[in-house]
Amino acid sequence: RRITDAAEDYNNPYTVQTSLGLSQQLGRDLAFDIAFQMYHGVHLPVTIEANYRESGQFVVVPGMPGSDLFGPRLERIDPSIAQKLLHSSEGNSIYYGMTSSLLKRFDKGFQFRVSYTYSKAIDDVVDFSGSLAPYLPTRRYLERGLSAYDVRHSFVASGSFESPFKADPGYHWLARVLSNITLSPIITLRSGFPFNLYIGRDVNGDNNTSDRPFYAPRNSGRGENFYSVDLRMSKRFFLRRNFEGPRVEFIVEATNLLNRANFLRVNDT
Repeated sequence: RRITDAAEDYNNPYTVQTSLGLSQQLGRDLAFDIAFQMYHGVHLPVTIEANYRESGQFVVVPGMPGSDLFGPRLERIDPSIAQKLLHSSEGNSIYYGMTSSLLKRFDKGFQFRVSYTYSKAIDDVVDFSGSLAPYLPTRRYLERGLSAYDVRHSFVASGSFESPFKADPGYHWLARVLSNITLSPIITLRSGFPFNLYIGRDVNGDNNTSDRPFYAPRNSGRGENFYSVDLRMSKRFFLRRNFEGPRVEFIVEATNLLNRANFLRVNDT
């Protein structure tokens, strides 16, 4: 039998948020911003296996006597129930970060923003919906670790550059061709996402395949870093000779302009 139930003390989730920001003008149309944020999630949904307890023995690995690599073995409390999934609200999370940015406002056809974020996210919920049971229901504290969306370093630089050429009839034809063109590059550099190291099968006997090596903390793997350069180019064509009123704009966008291989995920088993 497989039973699903809800905890009697189930509570709705909520968040506690706080932030502090400072801004300083460094020069004409140039500003520096720095901000600190903290978000604390309380009563997050998590599914707990409630029909298993530790048997007092560790999982025996064939050919490796005395090994405790896979942790304690579990046994059923009620032998007639294969799984008893209890929907609880025991989950918690915390995120804190520092964001700094340098902003040059639009002046003479040029503006840019450079920002860097250092942050850390910790929680004890296996996934966003809470549907995947913890590795060891008897040791919930082992689930506290890096969040799946933890990004330690993130750098983004973007800008907008307008062509200095004019489209007036008195200018050279090449200047008129290069007029009303805007280039907008975006450079993104960030750390990789954490991931769990899974064994790939049920070894502790609770019928859940979310088992991982006993001494491997949750989300102890770290994926590849992400690098990307994107570019947007647009050109405006005015339908009237006085360069006012209706206009047509053509836009070309390129994603990952340098064609770098960014990996979506890794084999976590």
